[in-house]
Amino acid sequence: MRALFTLVFCLLVTQSALAASKDSLKQRAFAAFKEGEFKRAIPLFERYLAHLDSGEQGTAIEREAREHLVLALYNAGKKNDAADACRKLRAHFPDHVFNPDEVMPDARAFFASRCPAETAVPAAITPSIEPASQPTVEPAPQAASSDAPRLVQEAPARKWSAAYLVPLGIGQFLAGSPVRGAIFLAAEVLLGALNVVGTVLYFRELRPNGYFRDVERARAAQIMMDVGFFGLAGALVAGLLDGAFGEP
Repeated sequence: MRALFTLVFCLLVTQSALAASKDSLKQRAFAAFKEGEFKRAIPLFERYLAHLDSGEQGTAIEREAREHLVLALYNAGKKNDAADACRKLRAHFPDHVFNPDEVMPDARAFFASRCPAETAVPAAITPSIEPASQPTVEPAPQAASSDAPRLVQEAPARKWSAAYLVPLGIGQFLAGSPVRGAIFLAAEVLLGALNVVGTVLYFRELRPNGYFRDVERARAAQIMMDVGFFGLAGALVAGLLDGAFGEP
């Protein structure tokens, strides 16, 4: 029974760590895109898309992430990769179109030529004979500033390091995630202390002849040992997964 409890506890710790890693990937990806650090945003979006579960695939969550990945590749100067990513986006979402209020005309023109939409809006049917008095409206010229390319100063992309796998939250601190680092540090220290205290209490009840002074207290101490040991093992595994998949 205790083994089942500790196994469920470890699974819950691991699952919560993976969910936190996915949310962290999403937040950092969109933050990097908003700050104009497109090269840093690209691998974050790719890893976030790889972590989407079946309930999120095919929804607005995946559409938004794929669209930002396409624009990040384009703004980073990776035009061929951006075209490939755009084709994948429209393969998953055939009705996708870029918002003209958010995407520059030169970018929309590029994707229109390299990644045409599969479903086009049908043209309006006009009468074969138009009234002679109907004036022809010429489109107003756009301001030159709207067509001018935006220059973004890009920060160098940060590479993943094996130091992010160091336990006790040290890897998370080195990766620039102090909140998760503090969580892992507190969890691993408390669970390790629980295991040590349980071990001391257990052997204090054990007599030299192999019998216990108080069987109930020895049993409680053994439970503390098991929970501390398996909980610490689960926290260490969760920290490794977070350092391996949740950090850039």
